[in-house]
Amino acid sequence: MFASRVPPAAVGWVRDQATPGRYSRPLNLRHKRPEVIPSSESGKAEGMPETISPSSAEWFAHSQRALTGNLLTLEPLSWKHASELLAIASDDRIWYFLTSCAMTEDALSNYISDALSDRDAGTAIPFVVRWRQSGKLVGSTRLKYYSSQHQKAMIGSWFVPSVWGKGANPESKLLLLSLAFETLECIRIEFNTDGRNHRSRAALKALGAFEEGTLRSWGATRRGDRRDNVVFSILRQEWPETKQRLLSRLNGSRYCEASATDEDHV
Repeated sequence: MFASRVPPAAVGWVRDQATPGRYSRPLNLRHKRPEVIPSSESGKAEGMPETISPSSAEWFAHSQRALTGNLLTLEPLSWKHASELLAIASDDRIWYFLTSCAMTEDALSNYISDALSDRDAGTAIPFVVRWRQSGKLVGSTRLKYYSSQHQKAMIGSWFVPSVWGKGANPESKLLLLSLAFETLECIRIEFNTDGRNHRSRAALKALGAFEEGTLRSWGATRRGDRRDNVVFSILRQEWPETKQRLLSRLNGSRYCEASATDEDHV
């Protein structure tokens, strides 16, 4: 379905950083997870995009690992997920408060391309979310705007309405926050939401995130109106308490999830 629309990177080519819009060197990455195997000739890892330097091999390895919980598996995003994502992204309720939308084939192609480009640049780790019981995709989540210098990142997610209130949000946050604080050694994780998205704000407060303030008239939504951006965060020293809160919620008999999405600029 996407063969005529996806950029060259989808079939194993990478962006030429010196010439915008140009792609080069096939990497044979389509439909399989690249193996990170040191090459005796070049010292680089085979299958690693040209945009990732040898010093970023550990980052690339992290971006290719699935994260598994009791309810969900977070699979590294790839072009092989395009058709499954398109099939679940048609509900306008998912995107109502977001500044962009991936409901159409073209929009989803851009969504995936941008996410993978950020991954290859070492600033994001995007995942699709698979519900283990059914084996079906139920959304997407990512660690983004990562800075190793400042030891910080942002988390954003969206889920289909059928899993709202069923534990998808807290478990995906548990998995991503564990990656951020315990593996990548982040000091700060940020969340943004539309000021009018009361369900998302309630979910972030239930998570234990601290509401830092509101950036008034921060930007335009996809409908063209202005939005206030509410900023939340969790710091490293707050993570043990937040983690215990999440585990307690997930180990309970009921899930008290308040929101479908914590991401407002996909």
